[in-house]
Amino acid sequence: MQPLEPAALHLDRDLKEFVSMLRPTIGDAVTLEAEPDLWPCMADRGFLELALLNLTLNARDAMPEGGDVLISLSNADLREGTQARQLGLTPGAYVMVSVSDTGQGIPLELQQSVFEPFFTIKDVGRGWDCRWSTASSPSWAGR
Repeated sequence: MQPLEPAALHLDRDLKEFVSMLRPTIGDAVTLEAEPDLWPCMADRGFLELALLNLTLNARDAMPEGGDVLISLSNADLREGTQARQLGLTPGAYVMVSVSDTGQGIPLELQQSVFEPFFTIKDVGRGWDCRWSTASSPSWAGR
């Protein structure tokens, strides 16, 4: 894996361009919503875009009859520490990126396996899943 290169990003602005580039592949079903006054954050733009591409392609594949994919951006103030420690993070101010879709979801009995490196529910030859290093992403303290 290449070394990460975190830089200051304004995800509400920076990801608009990325989402518009996704539309020819995913279709108009992908939407980006950002909290007003979203904080800037430190992230590796290429890594984040790769993770989002992977998640949105998997969402599309999981909805063969169509559906919607939502990328949500919100401020997450974890400076008090309790929540941060529960999540394994350094207390600080973060920007949360969430991806959801209107697909049927992964069966409950398989959900515990989704972050295993080679886990898949896809048939052979049907895509990549999230099986590489994007399955669990690093985080950087502070905003």
